[in-house]
Amino acid sequence: MDRLIRQLIFVVSLVLLLPGMANAQLIQNTASGELNSLSLDLSQATITLNRTAGLVDPSNSTVTVNPPVVVADGTAFSTITVTLRDSNNLPLSGRLVSLASSRGALDVVTQPLNPTDVNGVTTGEIRSILNGIAIISATDVADSILLNDQPQVLFTLGEILLLTKTVNPDRATVGDIVTYTVTIRNTTTNTISSVRIVDEASPVLAYLAGTARLDGIVIADPLPGPPMVFDIGAVQALADANGNGIADPGEGGYHMLSYSMIVGAGARVGTYANLAVAADVCDTCTISQPVSADLEIAADPIFDLGTVIGKVFYDMDGDGSQDRGEPGISGAMVALD
Repeated sequence: MDRLIRQLIFVVSLVLLLPGMANAQLIQNTASGELNSLSLDLSQATITLNRTAGLVDPSNSTVTVNPPVVVADGTAFSTITVTLRDSNNLPLSGRLVSLASSRGALDVVTQPLNPTDVNGVTTGEIRSILNGIAIISATDVADSILLNDQPQVLFTLGEILLLTKTVNPDRATVGDIVTYTVTIRNTTTNTISSVRIVDEASPVLAYLAGTARLDGIVIADPLPGPPMVFDIGAVQALADANGNGIADPGEGGYHMLSYSMIVGAGARVGTYANLAVAADVCDTCTISQPVSADLEIAADPIFDLGTVIGKVFYDMDGDGSQDRGEPGISGAMVALD
């Protein structure tokens, strides 16, 4: 009996599946009992409850956004889908999720209306009136577990800039330098940030380093391409001083980008288009209609054009000259090497 008592242990570890319990808990037992006529006081016994399942796994859980690019008009939105899974990759239902944007109050985040469903899924929304990049984060509320997935939503402003494009001269030959000019006009009374000009130049044209100008002031060369990307920065709000409805030179909201290119040796006679469009947070987040300027490549009068004058005739006496009585030959083809 003494041996049995010595082997009796009053601390019991139980493994429970209790969703929502973050930490192990100690429970004091106030019961008493009798074992083989021996009085036992169980008031000091403790039961440790450890949860080994039911916790959200931040790596197995996912956060996605659709669409990833949204017009920043305060109405359009991206749907945020959160899927909670545990360490066994099983879905966790009935869990509350909190969503947040890296830009804070600049964005409007609609929290999920319901806990996760049987598939571990719940959804929310994000919208904004400010262009830029919002990084989305999701947290399991019960255990304060931040999920690893943090997707981006790109807020773009839509088509709010007006572009025109010209080239001077508009007719050139191999080796010539031509200058392109892109005028940028803001059509709104808001300053537009993070503006870039994305330029799709013909492969027969090569950018001439150091020639980029914005309003006559030297700016950095475009990012490597193709396409070439010119960083414009902020375009000021429209200030229509003359009341004609558009931004003109000297008015707020007007800018002029210029740069030069060299016609390469690979150019052939023909017309080559050069396309440009304005973008903000990504190369495909266009905020203008595309515009183009056509460059005509002409034949070089020295290297590409030449005139051969001569006559084909019967040289009867073989002296290399056309003599009297030696007629010409019609319909002959002359090939030059």
